[in-house]
Amino acid sequence: MAQFRAHLQKALDITEPNDYQGVLELTKAYFHVKIDSNPVKYLGAKFYSSDRKPQYFVFLYMPFGLSSAVHCLTKLTKPIIAKIQSLVIRYSQFIDDGKVLAPTKEECSRNLQSVFDILEQVS
Repeated sequence: MAQFRAHLQKALDITEPNDYQGVLELTKAYFHVKIDSNPVKYLGAKFYSSDRKPQYFVFLYMPFGLSSAVHCLTKLTKPIIAKIQSLVIRYSQFIDDGKVLAPTKEECSRNLQSVFDILEQVS
């Protein structure tokens, strides 16, 4: 809860009256994080087919909803966020939701495109 409050305060601190806002959803970022081969056996499930034969499903990439996934994604995106902010783009991110702010619609659109370009480079 404290992390949520800190993020909300940061988002409020960078917001100015009459700002335009562009938002992005990074939910699919989880699927870019490959799981090491050792813990893979713990990230799966066993199902039974209609003929009662066991079938196994194993995650090879970080599953959305894994309790440590939020921490992992936050740590992985920290240098990306620093890069975005170094370009003097007002940007905040909480877990997998990002927000770009700018005084005009055009600048907001340009900055949002810059963020997309940076994210595309690292994917």
